[in-house]
Amino acid sequence: MFMIDDIDRRLLGILQRDFPLAPRPFLELGERLGLGETEVLDRSAALKREKLIRYIGPIFDPPSLGYATTLAAMKVPQKEPARAGDILQAHFGVSHAYLRDHEFNLWLTLAWPAAEDCHVEIDRLAAELGAIQTLDLPARRRFKLRAIFGSGEGDPSDAGTSSSAVQIAALSDLDRSVIMAVQQDLPLELEPFAGMAERAGLRPGEFICCCRSLLEKGTMRRYCASAVHTALGYQGNAMVCWLVPPDRVEETGRGMARSNAISHCYERHTHPGWPYNLYTMVHAGTEDECRRIIAALGAEYGPFDHLVLFTVKELKKARARYLV
Repeated sequence: MFMIDDIDRRLLGILQRDFPLAPRPFLELGERLGLGETEVLDRSAALKREKLIRYIGPIFDPPSLGYATTLAAMKVPQKEPARAGDILQAHFGVSHAYLRDHEFNLWLTLAWPAAEDCHVEIDRLAAELGAIQTLDLPARRRFKLRAIFGSGEGDPSDAGTSSSAVQIAALSDLDRSVIMAVQQDLPLELEPFAGMAERAGLRPGEFICCCRSLLEKGTMRRYCASAVHTALGYQGNAMVCWLVPPDRVEETGRGMARSNAISHCYERHTHPGWPYNLYTMVHAGTEDECRRIIAALGAEYGPFDHLVLFTVKELKKARARYLV
């Protein structure tokens, strides 16, 4: 059985926070950890092989690239989820999809070119999935989108407020070439950006400089690893839909976003018959622990009416890919 040690935990934390955009990133990671370059590479490869991390790559800001995003909840007949999984895996705009314990049992996120209207695509996808009813719940504001799992440390540093309005960045042809080349799982080798740079027609240093520029401008939010949180002991995972008075949303969203147990915190549009306006993803070791965290949040900021929707099954989890 693979066991992670304290060094692995420190490495996990760094990989999820800010993987170095450097010609030899594992050398830089080794300097932070007091290890040799090869050992850091080998440890990273072991974390990947043992499915504790699933992907190392960029997270882009969808509005900057001309994409709109939404969260959709669907009532899908019980006999349909297996077929739904196949459909969603094949859909390039769907990055996350889960079965949850509610009559709206299928929840997914979609990123779609703003010019083509993601809400029309949700309707088309709902018809293909045989959904009985659909809630289309685009974001109004993002308070947090970040999680650090398995490192023994919290990271509430992404807490803040961000509008979901599409504000397309001014991208050069060079930016577009780099964005297309960098959207892949990082190859675990000593100079992992060299092949990407070659595909973009650049030297590695030029490629990395452009990536750093995209990061500084906010077009790229982060370059980091995605951890498999269930493999790291987080078996209690719930979406909480809160009904917060409009004049309390910002205060509550900012406050809840500071919790290390929360990875996502969004204000979303409501829907006829669905009044919930603040959404948090809460993670803990067990469902009972998750419930205790939710109760404490409700007591601190509420009381608010809310629904707790535990994840039953992950149908898809991937980084969104953007065509620019």
